[in-house]
Amino acid sequence: MLHDTFQISKTPVNGRTPVLVRNDNACVSALAADGSVLYYSVPHLNGNGIRDYEIRAARPENGSSVRLVQVTGDRVPHWQVLQPSLSHDGRWLALPLADGATTNLYLLSTVDGSWRQATDFSPRRTFTVRRVSWSSDDHALYAAVGDGDADVVLIEGLFPVR
Repeated sequence: MLHDTFQISKTPVNGRTPVLVRNDNACVSALAADGSVLYYSVPHLNGNGIRDYEIRAARPENGSSVRLVQVTGDRVPHWQVLQPSLSHDGRWLALPLADGATTNLYLLSTVDGSWRQATDFSPRRTFTVRRVSWSSDDHALYAAVGDGDADVVLIEGLFPVR
């Protein structure tokens, strides 16, 4: 990281020197299967201290990029970085987004930038954690989902009475 700017590098698995791919505050990336497009997030700190994110596409990976969409920080669960997961056919990016007290999975079209909601856990309070994965045929998503239902209990006798 230079001057508070995120960068994306690629490192050959044989241990050779990493190659800088993006230095435009780019983070968390997904590369198309044929290597023709790099999708990545760009965080922007807004006035209230929450990060908004742009999702961008670069053709080629180190070439000029276009913004697919901007995601406001209130839609990004505060415990994670916005990390899109690309379908094998390259048509969709899957992302966990906050819907109030619940996290749902959404699909972002890489073709036209349109959104499609994939899950609806409401009214349950759920947490989709980390990154989602696609099935090999792109017909299903895998995600670790936690149930946020909890009880409030009173625990007495922890300390001696004074």
